[in-house]
Amino acid sequence: MQKLTTAGDAAVALLRDRLNPAASFDERAVAPLLTRLDSDEFGVREKATAELAALGPRTWPALRRALAGQLSDEVRARIDRAMTDRPRIGLTADEIRAVRAVEVCERIATPEATAMLEALAKGAGDSFVTYCAEVTLDRLGKRRVQWP
Repeated sequence: MQKLTTAGDAAVALLRDRLNPAASFDERAVAPLLTRLDSDEFGVREKATAELAALGPRTWPALRRALAGQLSDEVRARIDRAMTDRPRIGLTADEIRAVRAVEVCERIATPEATAMLEALAKGAGDSFVTYCAEVTLDRLGKRRVQWP
């Protein structure tokens, strides 16, 4: 992060190429993964479990609704694993990288870095990265965060 910060706008350009505002999560994406959790093939079940875990907490409302229904013990165990196979802070590796990029942009604080923060702040409202970008802009005096 320190090397990126000292690189200034060159780092912002690099981050802009690798980081996009968070997309809205479509809960319909969970249904096919739930079906694959009950596959006869172990590899298919493992991949679906990993994909659910990678999607993170945004899937949890759909997974909790699924748990309220009729499911095999295998599917229940895999849903539980997908919901608990998380870093202790509750962020995915991609989210951690994005939050660090937000911090780098805050430290750089050039108009280009601020523009990137503005773009990230326009991401999906349920994204932690969107929230971090909004709070960072608030700290920089560029925007006021509206609390619900």
